[in-house]
Amino acid sequence: MAEHLRSPQASEAEVECFAVQRIRALVAGAGRNHRYQCEMVALAWEVGHLDRPEKYRTERCGDGGPLDLHPGSSIWP
Repeated sequence: MAEHLRSPQASEAEVECFAVQRIRALVAGAGRNHRYQCEMVALAWEVGHLDRPEKYRTERCGDGGPLDLHPGSSIWP
């Protein structure tokens, strides 16, 4: 929902891509350690993103891809 407010013109797949990339910061903001942040991001990517219906995924979402919010970093998501 918040991603749709941030980018109302974005497709479902774009919104999902942006949201999964913001999980690390969200978990860090909750005071969780780096290891837990990595676990939550991996879970969100592997279960919450890759297993989603096709409408919610795009090949443009990936490390260095056009929807990468941090293209200068190799950390994904």
